Amino acid sequence: MTRMSTISYQLAFSPLFALLLAVQLFFAAPLAAQEVPFDGIVAEDDVKVRAGAGRTFYIVGSLPKGAKVTVDEVIFGWNKVVPAAGIHSYISKAFVDAKGDGKIGEVNRDRAPVNAASLDGPGDSYRHQLDLGKGDVVKIVGEEGSFYKIEPPSLGASKKAYVYLPPGSVRREVKDPPAVTPSTIPPTTPPTTVPPTVPPTTPPAPPVPPVPPTTPKVTDPAAPSAPVPPAPGTDTTTPPTTPGAPVAPATPATPDSSTVITPAVPAPTTAPDGLNIPTPASLQKFDATHEAVKQLEAKMSQALQLPIDKQPIEELLAAYTTAA
Repeated sequence: MTRMSTISYQLAFSPLFALLLAVQLFFAAPLAAQEVPFDGIVAEDDVKVRAGAGRTFYIVGSLPKGAKVTVDEVIFGWNKVVPAAGIHSYISKAFVDAKGDGKIGEVNRDRAPVNAASLDGPGDSYRHQLDLGKGDVVKIVGEEGSFYKIEPPSLGASKKAYVYLPPGSVRREVKDPPAVTPSTIPPTTPPTTVPPTVPPTTPPAPPVPPVPPTTPKVTDPAAPSAPVPPAPGTDTTTPPTTPGAPVAPATPATPDSSTVITPAVPAPTTAPDGLNIPTPASLQKFDATHEAVKQLEAKMSQALQLPIDKQPIEELLAAYTTAA
């Protein structure tokens, strides 16, 4: 072992090295582990690949941005990957028997150690990767001193060499979904047409005979009102009761006060045979030429132009009674 490799070996097991590794792992611990394994892509330019999960480990190579790697585990943010092309390992020539043209070797003993190959050569390649057993086959890519430079072994889950990429340097590869060919598309089944439900036919109801209109009973507005009994001590001959007047129009014309309207005296009603009904005093003849009667008739004519609820009927009846 050279002097440089001895110093590196002593540094790896020194308290200072342990302290630096602990600090690095402390700051890398918060990084969340991803689901593994997964196919990743290098996300940075010229990413340094190291022999262990920490920047204190020596560099074994570098990868360009966009290079594809397989991440088997994430340790404190460091990506444990299968070595890509260009990254190698070392094994002692004493543990391998070369075969044929020297590109294939067979391990001739149990527990043959394999170390990650440093860029500075076998003297600085102290990082142990795995042990091979007797009969395992390796691919030889070169010779350096007493070591064979070989491709990193990958002989199953228990015999596989790994290297490490720093945190944040690898992103998960997003693969496009498989294209669907027309042959894999299932035929579309046309929807089943359900015939519409026909409601049961209900026989029409028999026609309802029309109801003859009822003729409303019309009260003659000109019919005389019931006679008012005369006051005691007065003449029984009284003027006729003022007939009910129809509703006056919205804007009645004011009649001339000088015109005196004499209401028509209804004809006396003839009683049926067998009934002796005296003729009411209100239907008897009276002298309508008296001045007081004329004035009352003028007031009556004016009152008839007013709405029914505003006509002074009681006042006029009292005046008629007094005049009689």
